[in-house]
Amino acid sequence: MNGWLDLLRFAHPWALLLLLLPLAGLLRRRVRNWPLLLRLSVLTMLILALSGPGVGSQVETRWVYFLLDLSQSTRLADDPAGLLAQVRQLAVPRPHTRYGLIVFGRQPLIEQGFQPTISVREIHSTIDPLGSDIAAALELALDSFPAQGGKSVVLLSDGRSSGGELDQVLARARRQGVQISAWPLADIHSEYWIARLRAPRQVSQQMPFRLQVQLFANSYAQGTLVIYRDGRLLPQMRRKVKLSPGLNRFSFQDQLDQAGLYRYQAVLQVPGDSLAQNNKYTALVEARGGPQVLLISAKTPDESALPKLLAQAGYAYRQTTLRQWQPSAVGLLSYRAVILDNAPLSELNAEQIATLTGYVRDQGGGLLLIQGRSAVQGFENKQFERILPLSYEGPQELRLPPLALVLVLDRSGSMGEAAGGARKLDLLKQAALGTVSALAPRSLLGIIAFSVGHQWVLPLGQVPSRASLAQAIGKLTAGGGTDLYPALQAAIGALAKVQARVKHLIVFSDGKVAKVGKDFSRLFRQIRADGITASAIAIGPNADMQILQELQRAGQGKIYQVMDAHDLPRITLEELRRVVRNRWIQGNSPVLPGPAVGRLGPVAPANIPPLDGHVLTFPKPTSEVELITPGQGEQPDALVSYWRYGLGQVVVLNTDLAGEGSGAWVRWSGLSRLAAQLLGQVYSEEPPQLAQFKLQTHLSGGRLQATVEAQRGGRWLDQLKLKARLSQVGQAEIPLVFHQVAPGRYQASSGPLPQGVYLLQLQGVSAGGKDLGRLRRALSVPYPAEYQAIGLDQMALVHIAQQTGGRYLEGADKLPAQLLGHRVIYRKIWPELLLAGLALFLADLIARKLPQRS
Repeated sequence: MNGWLDLLRFAHPWALLLLLLPLAGLLRRRVRNWPLLLRLSVLTMLILALSGPGVGSQVETRWVYFLLDLSQSTRLADDPAGLLAQVRQLAVPRPHTRYGLIVFGRQPLIEQGFQPTISVREIHSTIDPLGSDIAAALELALDSFPAQGGKSVVLLSDGRSSGGELDQVLARARRQGVQISAWPLADIHSEYWIARLRAPRQVSQQMPFRLQVQLFANSYAQGTLVIYRDGRLLPQMRRKVKLSPGLNRFSFQDQLDQAGLYRYQAVLQVPGDSLAQNNKYTALVEARGGPQVLLISAKTPDESALPKLLAQAGYAYRQTTLRQWQPSAVGLLSYRAVILDNAPLSELNAEQIATLTGYVRDQGGGLLLIQGRSAVQGFENKQFERILPLSYEGPQELRLPPLALVLVLDRSGSMGEAAGGARKLDLLKQAALGTVSALAPRSLLGIIAFSVGHQWVLPLGQVPSRASLAQAIGKLTAGGGTDLYPALQAAIGALAKVQARVKHLIVFSDGKVAKVGKDFSRLFRQIRADGITASAIAIGPNADMQILQELQRAGQGKIYQVMDAHDLPRITLEELRRVVRNRWIQGNSPVLPGPAVGRLGPVAPANIPPLDGHVLTFPKPTSEVELITPGQGEQPDALVSYWRYGLGQVVVLNTDLAGEGSGAWVRWSGLSRLAAQLLGQVYSEEPPQLAQFKLQTHLSGGRLQATVEAQRGGRWLDQLKLKARLSQVGQAEIPLVFHQVAPGRYQASSGPLPQGVYLLQLQGVSAGGKDLGRLRRALSVPYPAEYQAIGLDQMALVHIAQQTGGRYLEGADKLPAQLLGHRVIYRKIWPELLLAGLALFLADLIARKLPQRS
């Protein structure tokens, strides 16, 4: 307090003018007796009480909160150091004044409690910049102010609020006497963004339609606007654009020749643009009608009989290859089933697997997997295996030896030649030794060496130790000619006598093979008949490529030509790894009914021709096996298996339809009926549409509001249970609960949704539990609302300040005095003055009763 003026204050100082009355009365009377003085004193007390006097009793602390907007629209979230320095400059230490700091984006946090000054030099709080909830920040400030003292808020923001009821918070601040002043932040100089991509939700095939892009700009500029359809740039949709301040509109035309759901994305590129996050916008367009099956084939789809079978069964389909297929959850929505027709599963990428998984599990789609030898070759992916009713690795007790392998080694005289400091035969011995570590413990291994004759270096049996094998092959020496025939005949005979999941032989040779009197064609036919696979490794330029290639073709293996013998160990291991992953069982086998054969309907297993080969798999416990074939062990092998996965269904056929494992099938007249039955199990019939339901969706601030109106025959449908599933591909399901808000009207709202494409699935159930049908709708959520309005909203900041008695602080270099400094609290003393006047009045009455002197 700075003097006596701070000690005394009058609420109605004009009333002090009435003190002239008792003063005048006192001056006019020459005789001044006690009764007169008492009466004048009473009048004086009444006048002083009427003036509303107050006496300073204590000093009130001033609490000042700085609210710092760190959302993306202010572009301060990445580097707020400059603004923090400005805040520290504003927070000048003053007596009885305390400062606090709240930072906010999508949610507010207290960065510093009340202190004599702002000491923060870097932000430690983790703020989500994809939003600017000014209302929530003000609420936090009002809730955390001390109960006593003066309260002020300085809001540093661009005024762009993306959530909360701001007017309600301002009304509360006004009631509590909290002044809110606004300090404008505007760091955006050149900004251009796509406000909307307007597109029809549904169109007819081969009918042109229009796409309109709405762009906003805050200055003149030139740029490029392009539109992608399902990730592909359309040449006619690339355009140079000139932008003017404000709203700019540009139109494009397109037409869709095939049915499906298509994703369009507009992309704007302008040099000097401040923000890139709001330069993309997505819209979905559905072309009705057309094929309902997506057929994904191998690299040479013409070899399969499936396209012809689908046409005979009356299924319209769209055919592509695995490499051509661009995975899109949106694009699959219009298909009722997807077929993988002997496509190489090892080429499935993570995005394709995630799309297929979401299509089956979340969208209720159907998958038919037809897999032959080339489909599973080299395939190992547990992620894709999760959606299948089978596993490629069965229980240990059900497994045969995974591999029976015979190595046929050339030890002719030419193998004794030197190759870079080592003999070729020694390098071949190293390659043979390397097989020990590459083979599984239960595998079988045999080694034959040949020149003019042959010998079993290691009879076919359990894999020995490396030391034992080294001792066995260490005695081999080079010499003689190259008579492969008897050694090959012995290897084939040994493999034919054993049981193993895969029977394979590898021939190593560097010279011309003796052919006179040798019927190699008979051996090659025997290889095919016994289900043996074979590969060849040609060493050097003089190897007999003709015989080795015929062997490789008969055994459906691979051929390698090794010019440097030092590569033999590496090539041998490469071939072994390929063979170990082989799951193809070759050989003639009948087709038998499985436990769930009834799912095939009128197709009788007895009429199905035998197979030439199939993929070895192991059904999962909850799968249903429809067809089987005798296995090489005690348990039969599954040929057709089915199960439900999530909302969808999956069927797997463990052979191809290109003739390699199904030569008799492709000639069988009943194959079209079998194919139709397999596809029919996963083909999702069009669900009964909720014709009596009207679904409306609205996106605001990244939040979805869905409204359903239900009526039948002009009458509202009440007390319904609406089951909703809102999901994004590969993401967890988002809760969406409908509540009835009026007769026949139901509403549900979501929380903030990240940018992306979502699927809303709705099922209606009556009060009695009757299924009323289903609806599916794809939604495209654009970039966050924080990027939809860029720049300073001066009107919003002025409104905030005016509503609470604050000020708009544009260009100010210090805080106004009304926001700072202490405040003296005055105690009202008019009751005491009235009491004093009453006491004097009583004294006057008593004085009148006393006897007067003469």
